[in-house]
Amino acid sequence: MNKCKNCNSSFDKNYCNNCGQKLFSINDKSIKSLLEELLHFLTHFEGTFFTTLKTLFLHPSKVSHDYCNGIRKKYFKPISLFLLVVVIYLLIPIADGLNMKMKYCKEGILGEYISISQIDNKVNQLNISEDELAIKYDLKSEKVAKFLLFAMIPLSTLVIFLLFFKERKLVYETIILSTELNIFFISIYFIVLPILIYLISFLFPSFKSPDDNPYIITFYLLSFLIYVTSFFYNFYRQKLFITFAKTIVFVSLYILVLIPIYRFLVFEATMLFL
Repeated sequence: MNKCKNCNSSFDKNYCNNCGQKLFSINDKSIKSLLEELLHFLTHFEGTFFTTLKTLFLHPSKVSHDYCNGIRKKYFKPISLFLLVVVIYLLIPIADGLNMKMKYCKEGILGEYISISQIDNKVNQLNISEDELAIKYDLKSEKVAKFLLFAMIPLSTLVIFLLFFKERKLVYETIILSTELNIFFISIYFIVLPILIYLISFLFPSFKSPDDNPYIITFYLLSFLIYVTSFFYNFYRQKLFITFAKTIVFVSLYILVLIPIYRFLVFEATMLFL
């Protein structure tokens, strides 16, 4: 009988019957063993990672549908994938994403009643000029904003759950659905398209950035509407015109309410750590 190094259980084959750990031997300390583990990770990672992304992009909400119905082995775990996408986004400092520079934080209702006074207080506290504070803020908010993208999952979950309340889906299912939707949003609009636009701008210097180009902004909005409509239709199977109406509501709330709430959280968190 073999004794498990992990849980001290006895077993007679290559894997522990209690915890599943492989029988440990001196060969597991070899370079060959390290290479085998690396190969296993790469092949497993590549298979599930690219399968999940391909399904997510080409078959909206299928990952959530399958995952919530027990088909999980071939997919990357949604929350883990979201974390990985955020890490990739952190490593590609091309797009600002949903982040705003400090000079824009003074605009709007929240800016008038909250941001201006906080900025003035921070200037006095640090004994620096507002321009110097803006430089510090912009550098810090780049990182804070990307980590706080996790806040978009519960915010989106709440909106989706209320819009489709009568469908009686579990909160867990709605969280998975929200996670998949935000993975698509970040991957396409913060990673893939910004890289393409950067390459186009490099080749054609006269090309305008998305902030200045109304055609790109229109493309972003229409593509998001089309994807979300297909996303909700495939998952909830409601009539198309009802799904589209709810999509309009969701996208409107996402842009006009959820993103401002997220930006407010980024501002407060950034000011806290300055």
